[in-house]
Amino acid sequence: MSTSEYISALLEQKPITKRGKRTTDNILAAAKEVFEEVGYEKATTAEISRRAQVAEGTLFLHFKSKIGLMQTMMIAFYRELYDEGLQQAVGAEPIERLHKMLIHYIEKLEANWPIIKIFASHGRIGSPDSMEMFRNLNKYYTDLYVELFETLQNQDELKRSIRPQTIRDTLFGAMEHFAISQFVAGRAVDTTAFLEELWALVFEGILTDKSRSGIFLEQINQKLNHLLDTKKP
Repeated sequence: MSTSEYISALLEQKPITKRGKRTTDNILAAAKEVFEEVGYEKATTAEISRRAQVAEGTLFLHFKSKIGLMQTMMIAFYRELYDEGLQQAVGAEPIERLHKMLIHYIEKLEANWPIIKIFASHGRIGSPDSMEMFRNLNKYYTDLYVELFETLQNQDELKRSIRPQTIRDTLFGAMEHFAISQFVAGRAVDTTAFLEELWALVFEGILTDKSRSGIFLEQINQKLNHLLDTKKP
């Protein structure tokens, strides 16, 4: 199955009655609340059911397991993230669209960090199907940026010599590192200021004298080679 087919199957909205949707939504809201309070491992389906005001058996009629519940939350989160990301693009030029999408993403991280940590944990060291799901949903969302970078390259606003995937990985790697170092510590942070710095770093660079870039790269390369040589058995 291709990635696009896999994503289509994940995001397919299955027929459900209004009552069934109301019950499902209540269970998901309760699960999010419990996961955020005590973490995934300590959360129980009994407590989730109690808060959702349904019998535990009813929970299992809608979700196969606690993992299935978490996976459904992950799918819903990425669907919302993608749809809201598209909304940032309405009526905006590509470079402005990119800026809006980045602001939206980091604000989404900040607002949902406890549950995103759970998604990321299962996406990296969880069950094989959770890891596959996380990887494909993440790609599904970040491909929005790859397409945007390609558009900007075609308009000669970004260098064509740098792969769009490399730009994406640089931006998202920096934002995720920022989230881990700041949100986990519970520090009050200015995400807008961070994004402005990241924007300047990626799109304007940090060298005041661009002619020296080759010299710095050579020095970094030499240091990396030295470190690798010293670690060889």
